[in-house]
Amino acid sequence: MKRIFLIIIAICVLLTFVACANNSPDDVQMSAENEPIISEMHAFWPRYENLESLTLYSADVIRGEVLSERVERINVWCPDTPIPPEVDPYAVVTLHQVRILEVFQGSTQPGDIMDVFQRGGALDGSMWINHDMVSMAPGDDLVLFLHRIDDLLLASLMHPAQSIYRFPTSGDGIMALSADQELESVLPENGLAEEFQLRLTVEDLLRISEGTLRNR
Repeated sequence: MKRIFLIIIAICVLLTFVACANNSPDDVQMSAENEPIISEMHAFWPRYENLESLTLYSADVIRGEVLSERVERINVWCPDTPIPPEVDPYAVVTLHQVRILEVFQGSTQPGDIMDVFQRGGALDGSMWINHDMVSMAPGDDLVLFLHRIDDLLLASLMHPAQSIYRFPTSGDGIMALSADQELESVLPENGLAEEFQLRLTVEDLLRISEGTLRNR
C-alpha cells in the first residue's frame, strides 16, 4: 500500500510539472530568434500534516553532505509505471550530489552517493524557473526526507518546505547532540512555505531510526 501511495504522489507531481512545462506564451520569454529563454514551472505537492505522516511515506530519511550540483535533462518517470502517450517523461532538473553520512530510514548506507533532484535549472541557453526550489549548496550538511526513484540512488524531495533540515554541526554524528535540539528547516524562497513547516528534533530522528516515531 505504501508503494502504491508513493507512486500516486509521484505521478501527481510529475503530471503537474509536465503540464506546466508546456508553457503558454505568457509563461515563456522569447529571444530575437524565437528561442525560449525563460519558462516558469509550478507544481502541486502533497502536504503532510505531521512528521509521522512524512516519515511513513518517505523511502529514505538520511543525513548527507552536498558535494556538487549539475543540470541535466533526465527521465524522472517511475520505472514500471506506464507512461501516458501525451506525457514527456524527461525533464530539466538540478541534480544535487549528496554523500550519505547517516541513515535514519531506508536501504542506503553511509558513504553511498545519491543524486537528489529538483525540477528546474539552466541548460543549453534556456532556463526553467521552479519557484519551489530549495537551496542545496556544496558543503551543506542536511537531513533529507526523500522519495526514491525505484532502487536507483536517485531521489526527489517529499515536499520542498517539509523535507530539508540543516544539521546543527558538521563532522559529529547525531549522538553528539542533545535530544531536545531542534533542526532548522531549509525553505524555498517563494514566501509561501512557512505554513507547511514541521518541527524536527534530534529525538525525532532517533525515534525514526528505531522505527518508533509513528507510535508516539
